[in-house]
Amino acid sequence: MARLFGWMMPKGADKLHISKMNLAGMGTSMIKRIMKQKQVDSLRQLMQAGKRNGSDLCSLLHEHGHHGNPPEELLPDVEVAGVASYLAEAEEGNLNLFI
Repeated sequence: MARLFGWMMPKGADKLHISKMNLAGMGTSMIKRIMKQKQVDSLRQLMQAGKRNGSDLCSLLHEHGHHGNPPEELLPDVEVAGVASYLAEAEEGNLNLFI
């Protein structure tokens, strides 16, 4: 089951679906086109800008066991933490986005 989830997961930030209204890929294409027209950075660019500005990216260890994607598949600068560690770190930050 874990391998099946791993096979179904997107391979990188550029392959993520924008929302549940993906419409077999059309929704993602439409949103990306609108983002480009409005000069909004891509997810990859936003992640890079956040890193340059001192943001930390964290993936919850708990999720890796459920979805079959090992932590080794994450981008190199994404930290892996348990829930308690994540909450302790997030409490000290100015802004916390849990996605």
